Amino acid sequence: MLQAPVVDDLRPAPHHGPNDQISDDLLRTARVVAPLADDLDWAIGLAARARANGAKVAVDLEPDAVAGRWDQVRTLARHSDLVFCNQGTVQVLADGDPARCAELLISAGARVVVATGGRHGAACHSREESWTARGPEIDVVDTTGAGDALAGAFTGSWILGRSLADSLRAGVATASLCVSHLGSRSYLDAGTGIETYARNVTLDPAPRLQGIR
Repeated sequence: MLQAPVVDDLRPAPHHGPNDQISDDLLRTARVVAPLADDLDWAIGLAARARANGAKVAVDLEPDAVAGRWDQVRTLARHSDLVFCNQGTVQVLADGDPARCAELLISAGARVVVATGGRHGAACHSREESWTARGPEIDVVDTTGAGDALAGAFTGSWILGRSLADSLRAGVATASLCVSHLGSRSYLDAGTGIETYARNVTLDPAPRLQGIR
């Protein structure tokens, strides 16, 4: 995810070999870096270097990667600006409670946590504010890539300086557009304006987190 504020160019850093194969010179050109977090130790090393070189860090935590590895999850959160969690991850980290999951990760150092809930939409949290969003009623064709679409759109909006609420709306709208098409990328060429979906996202303030240390 190098020097790219738009959804289609928000790509994770390569996940092979030692992370020092990604040079500091390259990291210094990045606005946001998204290390693949299936290897938490590798992701921690790259995230720390990215932050040291002035980049924002976004990570997407998967349940199989985080199970039984809370110490590494906490360290990665400390080096992360945005953390995305799906329902499986929320179940592993916080017994299925998205707000509690956000509290744990923000207490560990993450700036913003986004918890996705499939048909139930998504929620985002920071120390100062919390929001929930639900997409429009649509015919779901294929859910492949929906989580990545949401994370990419949210990150692209947030890195441009838009609010958490607007970024969550953009993420949920993009995920809704994604699942209305077959395949993980065909929605990008569908010619359907994302604004149509965004106008029909239900966005609500949520209670602020209370358990942040």
